[in-house]
Amino acid sequence: MAKGYFASLPESERIEMARKGAIAHWRQKAEQGKTTLWDRFHSKLRKTDGCWIWTGSTVRGYGCIRSEGKIAYAHRVSYELFKGAVAAGLYVCHHCDVRLCVNPEHLFVGTANDNSQDAKRKGRTRNNPARGECSPHAKLTDITVRELRKLYSEGMTQADLSRRFGLSGSAIRNAATGRTWAHVQ
Repeated sequence: MAKGYFASLPESERIEMARKGAIAHWRQKAEQGKTTLWDRFHSKLRKTDGCWIWTGSTVRGYGCIRSEGKIAYAHRVSYELFKGAVAAGLYVCHHCDVRLCVNPEHLFVGTANDNSQDAKRKGRTRNNPARGECSPHAKLTDITVRELRKLYSEGMTQADLSRRFGLSGSAIRNAATGRTWAHVQ
């Protein structure tokens, strides 16, 4: 087929021809024994003592790989390769919360609700962010907030507290007045 002829076809026909060609290409390689899902999967990961990090393609931060003619999440493929099939409608979730991890020991099967509850428990949802010391962005502890509030109520200025605790004036004011760290009494 000449390059000019291919280019003259409607885009939908070109896409369909390219898709069929790609499928035929992978089918031929599989028949020749050159590549299997297992081989392709193992060629795209880096094993560490804990997580096995996916080094292949990603979608929304999760690893992905072509499986049975479709794009599948690499952690789901890992679970299926090492532990067995996952029923339709179930999720493969991470104990470790590392999106690129494909270590089957770090994965578990659950419903959408199980996945949501796991995220909520770990403070990974927008409606239930980790608070206080549990937040990865925290610069204070519950004890230092109590100390800060005590000093503030005794009349220490925001500027002095800011220097003492190494925080901005607004961060001191918000913690001292309970706008932030409201859960600390």
